[in-house]
Amino acid sequence: MRFTILFFLLLFPSFVFSETKEVQIDGPTYKLNGLLTISENNPKKNIVLLVHGILGHQKMEVIDNTKAILYENNIDSLSINLSYGVPLRENGFFPCDKDHNHNESISIKEISYWHKFLINNNYKNIYLLGHSRGALNITQYYLQMNTVSYTHLTLPTNREV
Repeated sequence: MRFTILFFLLLFPSFVFSETKEVQIDGPTYKLNGLLTISENNPKKNIVLLVHGILGHQKMEVIDNTKAILYENNIDSLSINLSYGVPLRENGFFPCDKDHNHNESISIKEISYWHKFLINNNYKNIYLLGHSRGALNITQYYLQMNTVSYTHLTLPTNREV
């Protein structure tokens, strides 16, 4: 019996036992899909908003692996699907040969809607993380959200490349 339980635990890591909920919100144009993974012990209400790369999706391997690491460290995560102009876009890579009218401003709006969703769900520390093109979109959203004056930034002049 012990061997069976041990084998089962090795076969299915702790991430499988997490509480993962499909969530859906009204976006700027369509309903948007996301996966909210809640860790068992997250008293500070920390969460990472994860955005996939171009034409990717919320369950791609790099996103799932990141969510597993976050879960093991008691950090909640929300992985989202950018709509790419498709109502209720499900998981799966967006076909390269299919036309879409999705652009960066729509991605930023969709990220904004998800960020507001997390705020409304009482998360105290919201971290933004993106993979590939998702990182660009997260950065664009952050810069729009925070008016940063670059005139006060100084860069080291003698750094090694």
